[in-house]
Amino acid sequence: MPIISVIVPVYNTEKYIRRCLESILSQTYTDLEVILVDDGSIDKSGEICDEYAEKDSRIKVIHKKNEGVSKARIEGYSQSTGDYIVFVDSDDTIDIRYVEIMFNELQSKNVDMVCCQNNDVNNGIITYIQKKDYGVYDKQQIRNFLSRNLFYDRETSVSAMPLFLCAKLYRRSVLKDTISNGLGFWFGEDQIVTLSILYKINSFSYIRDRLYSYYHYDEHVSKKYRADKWNAVDKLWHRLIEIDVDNLITVQLAYRMWNYTMTIFYESIPTLKNYSEYKKIVKEIFENSLVRKYIFNSSYKHFSRNKREHVLFFLLKYKLYFIVYIHVMRILNANHHG
Repeated sequence: MPIISVIVPVYNTEKYIRRCLESILSQTYTDLEVILVDDGSIDKSGEICDEYAEKDSRIKVIHKKNEGVSKARIEGYSQSTGDYIVFVDSDDTIDIRYVEIMFNELQSKNVDMVCCQNNDVNNGIITYIQKKDYGVYDKQQIRNFLSRNLFYDRETSVSAMPLFLCAKLYRRSVLKDTISNGLGFWFGEDQIVTLSILYKINSFSYIRDRLYSYYHYDEHVSKKYRADKWNAVDKLWHRLIEIDVDNLITVQLAYRMWNYTMTIFYESIPTLKNYSEYKKIVKEIFENSLVRKYIFNSSYKHFSRNKREHVLFFLLKYKLYFIVYIHVMRILNANHHG
């Protein structure tokens, strides 16, 4: 059987990494090369990696200075030998038949990539959003998929396919000129690489099986509000637009922008000390050139799902920021007293 490389970037996940590694080493498909890239962890993660490497000869550990998940994956890829690649985050788990099912699908359908469904796990509670776009895609069907709902499906309000690099099995050649496209980003790097891959490949299969469990934690960097988060999102959008040379995701990007802008806006409010700080960030977000072009040049019906969002859309479009401020403060106060 061909060797499949499982690449695991590791950074300060001592609480979860054993669970992750046990799920990988228990795979029914056994011809694995497991590459653990310790990205400068300052907890015991690196020691745990070495411990497992001593017990299982399939494991190779790389210790490096902290440079982020993209560089860790690239380092793992460059030192891997498998013709097929799987990425697993060190705080997640995979089903014991993950590799077997994904590889059998890739071989039987003769595709470049296979994507499975994932479970979202929050505090032990598993949730799953039913998708509808399963099947085998050729080059033209991939383009249709990109233009239809890859980044945002209006029925589910989420992407039609997991946009992270995990929950997929790749032919090695697929990653050769795409995996480095996420360098320099701390937010949305997987979206960039995924879009690059879908532009490159000739075929993929999207299966119904829920084989990957993605665990949500409060400490996830992308889930917290940071003062530089808006700049990171703006940088992400510009990069996606740059990759999308045929303008296939333009309509979906507008929907996704609206969700992102409102999420970051609401996340920022509790951190602001006064109206002056509020005015600064609200102008930064809602007077952004891409927001104006993609959102406020479109009909509010495309974005707002209820009367409150209808009102917010118009207030923000016409820069009536003080009224928005009063509205938002009222909501926050009500939630606080509730």
